[in-house]
Amino acid sequence: MNIALLALNFLPARGGMEFVVHDLAENLHDLGHDVTVFAPNWKNLPPEHDHRYRLVRFGRNFRGAFRLGFNKWPLKRAFAQFHRDKPFDVINSHSAHLSTSYALALKRKFDVPVVVTCHGHDIQRDPATGYGLRLNPKDDRLIRRNLESADLAVSISGSVYEDLVDVIPADKIVSIPNGIEVEGGDSSQGPWLRESVGGDQDIIVISVGRNVPKKSFDVGLSAFGASLAEVPNMRYVHIGRDSEPLESLAVELGISDRFHALGEQPRDRVLQAYTEADIFFSPAAVEAFPIVTLEAMAAGLPSVVSDGPGNRDAVVDGQTAIVAPVGDFNLLAEGLIDMASDEHRRRDFGQHALRAIRRYAWPRVVDEYVQAFARVTDGGTDVA
Repeated sequence: MNIALLALNFLPARGGMEFVVHDLAENLHDLGHDVTVFAPNWKNLPPEHDHRYRLVRFGRNFRGAFRLGFNKWPLKRAFAQFHRDKPFDVINSHSAHLSTSYALALKRKFDVPVVVTCHGHDIQRDPATGYGLRLNPKDDRLIRRNLESADLAVSISGSVYEDLVDVIPADKIVSIPNGIEVEGGDSSQGPWLRESVGGDQDIIVISVGRNVPKKSFDVGLSAFGASLAEVPNMRYVHIGRDSEPLESLAVELGISDRFHALGEQPRDRVLQAYTEADIFFSPAAVEAFPIVTLEAMAAGLPSVVSDGPGNRDAVVDGQTAIVAPVGDFNLLAEGLIDMASDEHRRRDFGQHALRAIRRYAWPRVVDEYVQAFARVTDGGTDVA
């Protein structure tokens, strides 16, 4: 199959969606499919990341170029160059927002079906944190039109499905979770987390992700502070951008000696960090289907998480994680205390996580994508 992936947010930008697109392309390539990723040609791009698929950069970088549609013509020209030699069978756009607007322009020009993967920001809404493009009525209308015009939509979690089914019929939706490399961390990188934070015998709680309102890391830090009274030998590590407000909050709470903001780290170092930590912690108010939680599970980490959308789809309460209500730092603190106080529970939950993560192994996930692509092509078969 000749497959085009279209993402207007892509590496070197770092986030769950960007890594999913890269990993999906790599795994499709490994199955023998021809794969081309179309991504923006941003100014001052660093050296390209390693990849085995074809990567085509397109467009001009000026304010509003993509939203106003100026880069549709450069995309059509780049797409046509490869489509003439070997026609594409399907376009997989990532995000029902502008990426799908551009994908549908290709569909109208070249008559290639479009499968949309919804990653959360394009379909979910959380007014309390201001999360979700559909909070803007204009963007909501655009996303609805795009989903109605696409041939198929991929829901990455039960929470995303609940939002999608309010927009398009259920028979236009297929559920495929995000994939993960189940081997977990790369031990060849060598330990670095404990060397960075000290306390060789301390219990390390780790959170990963940019500090934005929907992640609720401020609530998590308050919960961690409350839990120290019962388990003083814990340290809380945050890996991700924009942690300065958390560092200030740690000072206010009097726990700055127990909180370590390590900033954004390369992917291999993050994966290694999971293997050195003891508990994964996600107090997020809303997620789509969190890659970081899957990565932690693949490293055999037990979790303490909120029961917000996305989180509750990724874990099993009482088996792989302790789950507490969104925003309730007291119950989140109790979860941290319970997990940190019981080494046997941590080990048991970690073993359950290693078994559960097999569902999200890339070989299985990519096969489901291939079935979805076949469903919209001529002579394709239905997804099982």
